[in-house]
Amino acid sequence: MPGTIKSLVDEMTALQFTVLDEIFTLHRLAPTDQIQEDVFTSSFCSITKTEEELSIVCDEQIAIEQSKKETDWACIKTLGPLPFEMTGVLVKISTCLAAAGISIFVSPAVAAKMGSKRFNSVE
Repeated sequence: MPGTIKSLVDEMTALQFTVLDEIFTLHRLAPTDQIQEDVFTSSFCSITKTEEELSIVCDEQIAIEQSKKETDWACIKTLGPLPFEMTGVLVKISTCLAAAGISIFVSPAVAAKMGSKRFNSVE
C-alpha cells in the first residue's frame, strides 16, 4: 500500500469523536428570511441557503419562531483537523449510525467534520 494511502487509512482508524453538551434544533425557513443575530451565540451553528430554503442548525435555546423545526438533536464532532484527501469518513460514520437505527444530518466544517443525530438516541 503506498505511503499516502496507508497514512490515510491509519488516520481513519484513529478517528476520535466528542458529543457536544448542547441540544440542537434544525430550522427550515424561506430562502428570503433573515438570520437572527443570536444564532451566532450558539456554540455550534450551521447555516445553509439554497433556492428552496434557508436551513439553520443552532442551540435549542435560540427561538426562531417562523421556522419549521426538528428538535432534540445532538451534535457529534470528529476531532480534527481532517485532511481534505481523507475519503470515506462520512460513509464509515453513517454506516455505524444507520446500523443502530439513528438518522443523521451532516454539516461539514473546515477544521472538523460535524454530524448530528437525534438526541434521544445518544448513549
